[in-house]
Amino acid sequence: MTTIGLSHRNYLINGQNGSVGTLLKYYFKNIKDLNLLKYSSESDVLLHLAASTEDGRILGSNIEYLVKIVNYCLDNNIKNLVFFSSASVYGKQSKLNIEEEGGSYHLDLYGSSKLFAEQYLKSITSLNVLVLRFPAILTNKDNTYISRILNDLRNNRSICLSNHNKQFNNFISVKDIALFINNYDFSDKYTVLNFASDQRQTLGDIVFYMRDLLKSKSILSFDTSKRDYYNISIDKLKYVFNFTPLGYKESLKMWIEGYK
Repeated sequence: MTTIGLSHRNYLINGQNGSVGTLLKYYFKNIKDLNLLKYSSESDVLLHLAASTEDGRILGSNIEYLVKIVNYCLDNNIKNLVFFSSASVYGKQSKLNIEEEGGSYHLDLYGSSKLFAEQYLKSITSLNVLVLRFPAILTNKDNTYISRILNDLRNNRSICLSNHNKQFNNFISVKDIALFINNYDFSDKYTVLNFASDQRQTLGDIVFYMRDLLKSKSILSFDTSKRDYYNISIDKLKYVFNFTPLGYKESLKMWIEGYK
């Protein structure tokens, strides 16, 4: 994987050893791992990835540690922070094209912690904050819906899909994330942005493409009963920030061929 390095800014990253952080670092030319005990006056942007989905660790990892990160930025004159949030802030709902103002319903503890963190960051007026709300990020982690489908395809298991004919964009590539951050100008004090794949493909399109790419022998069937369904609007990303993510075939091919 080659370094892209689209800007001359200096970056700090935490969560650098996680499945996203280890990949993301390849796309930045001037990036260092965060050390809270080390003074770093030359950094322009801090990328805050660190978080936990485990109930017993959420308070410490997702809230208390974020406060330390904010204090570190203020103490070290770092003006810009990118917060890796989650589509989990929308909770459990069945809705077409959820926008950033789509509301939150039936949140679990993880989604609640992310939403609280967003609101806390909004109150820090001395920082320029970019909040990116992600669905599944395409890494080698196997705990997302699309990664479980990939695993079934690799093992030639039969797959039954619900909502196969509905638009599905609940994933995003690490390359897209890096390209956007590198070009973001931090001119706004606080921005919240859905960050997902383009909305034109259906779940069926994706699974058939992945099956063909893998030459899988999985048999696909379809559950036609009515099931809850949502997808994420990226209209703000495309039409306000003029950024269109990679096509689903390109991002999925990169993902599958990178983690064989």
